[in-house]
Amino acid sequence: MLLDLYIQRSKGRQVSVTSICNASFVPGTTALRWLAIIQERGWVSRESDPNDRRRVYVGLTREGEVAIAQYLTSAARHIRLANPVPFMLVEEAGT
Repeated sequence: MLLDLYIQRSKGRQVSVTSICNASFVPGTTALRWLAIIQERGWVSRESDPNDRRRVYVGLTREGEVAIAQYLTSAARHIRLANPVPFMLVEEAGT
């Protein structure tokens, strides 16, 4: 959810609660529970659509943006330090 919100924010898109729940590919109740958890942590906020009170948008807070950016930086550092085996073509392997 956080990564999707991070990407959508970079594209300038608003994300509805329904959309983020569907994008998480988990049951709706599970998605709503996790959305509540990350909202309690201060990583996301909710805002009603002024044109349609049935729709609620969710977005990253500044704290949420910092949290996901730190995670991505840490993951990238971990991958660099792992020194993955270089990609080798099948033909090269037999020579």
